[in-house]
Amino acid sequence: MQYLLICTLLSFVAFANTQSAPCQLAHTNDSDQTSTYQSGDRVQVSISRVCTCENGQFLDCTPLTEDEANVMVRPGVAAILEDNSETVQRPTDISRSFNQQLQDFTAEDFVFDFRRIPVESMGIGGLLQPVDLTSFPVVAMGNSAQSRFTLDPCGINLPHVHPRATEFAFVFKGSSLRVAFVHENGGGIFVNDITNNTSTLFPEGLIHYQQNTGCDTIHFMSTLNNADPGVVTITSNFFKLPVEGIAGSMDITPELATEIRDGLPLNIVRANEAQGQCQRTCGI
Repeated sequence: MQYLLICTLLSFVAFANTQSAPCQLAHTNDSDQTSTYQSGDRVQVSISRVCTCENGQFLDCTPLTEDEANVMVRPGVAAILEDNSETVQRPTDISRSFNQQLQDFTAEDFVFDFRRIPVESMGIGGLLQPVDLTSFPVVAMGNSAQSRFTLDPCGINLPHVHPRATEFAFVFKGSSLRVAFVHENGGGIFVNDITNNTSTLFPEGLIHYQQNTGCDTIHFMSTLNNADPGVVTITSNFFKLPVEGIAGSMDITPELATEIRDGLPLNIVRANEAQGQCQRTCGI
């Protein structure tokens, strides 16, 4: 009986040790160094993936969310993510090699189907379908992002800025897309009308926009050289400032500034009659 009890205890200890085996992650800058994580820890194992340490292995891997990214020291640095949002940051300065990161994905992960992506647009002038870290985590492997635009006749993608990326826009269907970007303070503006099988470039950080000046639907693809390019729509974000700053910038009363702010349209918009002849020409 005593022998049986001892064997049972030893088996339990062995089982417990197996279940709590730590996980190790190698430093890419020094192959002799590793970081150790305990079972249950959520760890950023690559620039775009977070996994759970379970029995010495990283399992249950999911795309890195915005909330999880906020607790990381910086991309490529591991940190423990607690379920109760209490975090312990461990600046171990690690990131896995490119080939190691590829193991987080399958072949199917590298195929993106625009027919399945939700539309990210609330306006009446067209549709926007972004391909980013949230919808397509493998973009982190190439540090790039993409968006597909559909601009209806007279549709306008409002002036905006990508603070961390240069943008290439390629028109693959449509006849008349007006594009423009403004230079830095003291500079000018470049305006072009492009058509099917034509592309253009918007330098990083400069205000730009696109407008369908024709009566057919425009389809174009935007490619950006950053997996997290960011976007700042000028009007909606400008009017988030204190009303006194808005009124002073426009030389208007605070009351009028508030009225304008409350009446701002949602992107993507449609040009109205006061903005030109487009609606009348197209019979909208």
